[in-house]
Amino acid sequence: MRINGRAGRALAAAAALLVLVGCGGGGGSNGSPNPGSGGSTSTDGYVLFATDIVGGFITAFRTADPPAGQLLAGHVVEHSDGGATIAYDAVHDDLYAVHAYASQEDVIIDVFAHASQMSDDAAPSRSILVTGYVVPFATAIAFDAARNELWLGGLTGNGGNNGGRLTVFANASSLSGAAAPTRDIQGLPDFSTFAVDTTHDMLYLAGGGGVMHGVYAFANASALTSSTAATTSRAIEGVDGVSTYLITVDDQRDVLYVPSPSGGLGIVHGASTATPTVTTLRFASDASCCTTAAIDSKNDRLFVGAYANAYVLDSASKATAATVTPAAAVTSPGASIFSFAFP
Repeated sequence: MRINGRAGRALAAAAALLVLVGCGGGGGSNGSPNPGSGGSTSTDGYVLFATDIVGGFITAFRTADPPAGQLLAGHVVEHSDGGATIAYDAVHDDLYAVHAYASQEDVIIDVFAHASQMSDDAAPSRSILVTGYVVPFATAIAFDAARNELWLGGLTGNGGNNGGRLTVFANASSLSGAAAPTRDIQGLPDFSTFAVDTTHDMLYLAGGGGVMHGVYAFANASALTSSTAATTSRAIEGVDGVSTYLITVDDQRDVLYVPSPSGGLGIVHGASTATPTVTTLRFASDASCCTTAAIDSKNDRLFVGAYANAYVLDSASKATAATVTPAAAVTSPGASIFSFAFP
């Protein structure tokens, strides 16, 4: 997946850049839907984006659901810092890419307009600057399409285990420059990844090394404030909330997915309830297993990042510990597939 230098640009556009191994009977559609319509395959534009944080680029794909075992060819769009986490706004066709390095004073979220038609060396159409974070540790974003809100999360550097912060921006499609947040929630447990379920009004926090009890779950997320953050959480046990990199939640089915580099993929059913149940799925081809996940709720399709490999799990909510996951046909030495975005 890693392409070094601009000399590899033409090759990159035609090469199999991402190992997406379909599980559970997936097969791409033969139609050509609009990128925002939720279809699997499109001749009109890109319907899936993925980042490689080692190679430092974003790859775009015209297919989101390949037949099992098929390798996807993608189109590389260079991003100066790789865009650790990305989010897609299908209504405005904007791709958000956050990057935060120690040399920066602010977190920078680059926005690529006309993302479904991206070309080589696409430049951001605008950038959003956010202050007040420990810059290398604020790389998680989410986009709420129903409210046109952008969420950013990470650490403030306050020390202890209450340095977590979430910042919410309204009117995301028009933000540029130093943006004033609509909500700023501080005093949260340390975390590096979060997921928001607007249907059940839940917030989930994990990662960062400071989470001692699985995943933190907050009810009434829309009303959460800095003053209530410390007293309104509960823990979801039985999943690796410490070393996970990116969690994701299916708000249609109330299922939370927690990937672990060593413990498999934790699937939490009834995540918003007081008595959730946990299933663990392991990927036989990866001894180090998986680190990131992103759910396409409309299609019950889960994208899983496992360092040099990636997987597509169809009917994800129905997966059990006995679900057979195929071995990856190709690896991409040196890559670290991290984040996914789609309509």
